[in-house]
Amino acid sequence: MVTATENRKKGVSMLSYRSTLLIAIATLTLPLAGHAAYKCQSADGAVTFTDRPCPTDHVSESIELKSNTKKPSAPAKPFCWRGDVAKKIKIGMTAAQAHEACGYPDDVNRTKTAYGVHEQWIYGRFPSVAYVYVEDGTVTSIQD
Repeated sequence: MVTATENRKKGVSMLSYRSTLLIAIATLTLPLAGHAAYKCQSADGAVTFTDRPCPTDHVSESIELKSNTKKPSAPAKPFCWRGDVAKKIKIGMTAAQAHEACGYPDDVNRTKTAYGVHEQWIYGRFPSVAYVYVEDGTVTSIQD
C-alpha cells in the first residue's frame, strides 16, 4: 500500500485523486437530453429502447430524449426606476398588483407584530432608492 507521504514524494497529491474522481462522477451523471435513442420492435412484438441503432431485423423508431427538468420561461420582469415607482404603484393596491406593476423589489424588510405584517419594499440602490410600505398585503405609502 502506498502512503500519502510516498505520494507526496512522487509529486502526487490526494487532492488530484479526489478532483479526478469528482470530475469522472460529474461527467458520468450528465443528462442525456438532446441525445438520440431508438425504440426497437422485434418480429414477436417485444419492444426495447437503446442508445444504438436497432438491428436490421427490427422495426426502428428514432426518439429524441428530453430533459425531465423544466426550465421556467419567465415573462419579462417589469422594472421601475425610482421615479417610476410612484407613477406605477398606487396606495391601496394589493401586493400582487404592485408586483405586476413594478416587479419584485430589490430588498424587503419585514416586521411581524400583534397588529399585522408590515413590509418596506426597496426598489433601486443608493442613492436612487424608492420605498413602498405594505401592511397586511396592501400598499399604504410610497417614498421616492
